[in-house]
Amino acid sequence: MRKPTPWTPEQARQFTQLCGIFCTKSEICNIMGIADHRTLDARIAEAFPETPTWAEAFEHYSGVGRASLRRKQFELAMDGDRVMLIFLGKNYLGQSDDGPKAEPERKRDDENPLDAARKRSAARLAVV
Repeated sequence: MRKPTPWTPEQARQFTQLCGIFCTKSEICNIMGIADHRTLDARIAEAFPETPTWAEAFEHYSGVGRASLRRKQFELAMDGDRVMLIFLGKNYLGQSDDGPKAEPERKRDDENPLDAARKRSAARLAVV
């Protein structure tokens, strides 16, 4: 069996874009024509030595998608979308239907309620 050729810059860019729209490991393999998850792991390690594992690469490159979603949520809220205003108020300002309560405590400055759900999701994806 011959060793697969390394990714081209276009293939590496495609991988990062697929992470950016939260594709699963299986979906990325299917889209990129990779038959085995271990091959994807090897390609990630070759192409991205700074994030050599699936979980690290997904965490890093899906950040663009998370930022885009967050930006759009804020745009909708600032344009007066009541549902988004309520959602952001409850998740970022500690508001509830019963009235205001103390702002939720954060373990780290950059941690927010949406990140906890994302971390659980990434951990599940890493097992695939």
